Amino acid sequence: MAMSSSNLPNYLKMFRKRSGLTQREVAYLLGCDNGSKISRYERQTRVPNLKTLLGFQTIFAADVKQLYSGTHQDIAEETRKRARTLLQELAGQPLTPQNLGKIEFLKRVAPFEFRSDSQEKPRKDKPAK
Repeated sequence: MAMSSSNLPNYLKMFRKRSGLTQREVAYLLGCDNGSKISRYERQTRVPNLKTLLGFQTIFAADVKQLYSGTHQDIAEETRKRARTLLQELAGQPLTPQNLGKIEFLKRVAPFEFRSDSQEKPRKDKPAK
């Protein structure tokens, strides 16, 4: 995944250094055999599973969103882009109550401004959370 944000993909090393813990010590807290796995997470050569992500969150008292700020930003951008595409697809379908519900939900995922000529354009003032 290409990094388009100004944030690093992850801040694991920074959080670990601030804590004063070694890679081996973090590995122990996560139930890993040695620190080499932590090194691979920090260098992005390995992607942690959910259990490990939640462990990092507990150890460093930081949200996964903070620990993986750049990665989160890129994924959020990609998700909003797909939500806008899905919104466009739904706009061409009958406006059933179910489709209207989906449209309202997707507008919260990827907000749009509505112009008087019925064309939609993405809002730049507030990114979706």
